[in-house]
Amino acid sequence: MSKIAVVGASGYVGAELVRILLDHPRVEDIIVTSAHHAGQDLADLYPNLPSGKLILQPSSDLEKIKEQVDAAFVALPHGSSAATVSLFYSSGKKVIDMSADFRLPADVYQRWYSREHPEPQLIDKAVYGLTELNRQEIAQAKLVANPGCYATSVLLAIIPLVSQNLTTEKFYVSSISGSSGAGRGLSDVLHFSNLEGNLIAYKTGGKHHHIPEIEQAIKDKFNLEIEMAFTPHLGAFVRGIFTTVYMSTKETISSDKLFEIYSQFYKDKIFVRIFKEKSPELKAVIGTNNCHLSVIYDEHAGSVVILSAIDNLIKGAAGQAIQNFNLMFGYPETEGLKNLACYP
Repeated sequence: MSKIAVVGASGYVGAELVRILLDHPRVEDIIVTSAHHAGQDLADLYPNLPSGKLILQPSSDLEKIKEQVDAAFVALPHGSSAATVSLFYSSGKKVIDMSADFRLPADVYQRWYSREHPEPQLIDKAVYGLTELNRQEIAQAKLVANPGCYATSVLLAIIPLVSQNLTTEKFYVSSISGSSGAGRGLSDVLHFSNLEGNLIAYKTGGKHHHIPEIEQAIKDKFNLEIEMAFTPHLGAFVRGIFTTVYMSTKETISSDKLFEIYSQFYKDKIFVRIFKEKSPELKAVIGTNNCHLSVIYDEHAGSVVILSAIDNLIKGAAGQAIQNFNLMFGYPETEGLKNLACYP
């Protein structure tokens, strides 16, 4: 049994971590913290959670909290997370970081986030936490850098072909995310009157921070330099990411052969399901840790088309983090993550 700290529990990802961990059979205690809501019951912010059990502790208590837990999920903003990760890691605790602070080399991080890395000595200690890519490394890790939501949806779509060196180096990707991907912060674009019935592209022209993360993950695992043209969109729904990837292959591959490649690659990956001649649907994955994929060969365009659907807050964040936590502690990979989607 494990005792857990969720640092930054008042955000959407932090609250999802708590919701899932409450039903985790190997978790006996959860300590929750918040920099802005200390002293409040987390259930006052998230009424789906039980009241009276989860009082948010102040960040000033982290020195004390680190001695009371076996592991910490750090759900803080990019740049703010690294110091807290270092605090728990240096105390011998296993840490899963939900930010981008340990996903990239220090020079790449500085280039994309316009700041020097605050804890560069820990970067090489971190394992990139895409479970289906780095399962064995995660099981041995003390620090896991949990992937971003878009990165998860794209990488799960492309790694079966990349792993067999069947693709060219250029990828074209379009993704649509629900509004929860922007977090709890307020902005004009998230106002109901702006978002309802609307579809908005943002951070276009190669500016999204998940681009270097995806490229780095492929470079680290397969020693392959790729380039990704990526256009993210904000959709008029709360949860989910639907991604479409277009790629060229080094040879013509039938849709049947593609289905065989993907089915073989993911045959022992319980949270990934491959569809043949059918598109994934967001409703079928919302509320779950599942990724649904479909792959076909477009003979007219001479390219492979891959469709990917995940829940951005679960498989794209909290669920994948708990999947990694299970591996790190030797628990069954599915513990706490067996929910099925409500459909329709």
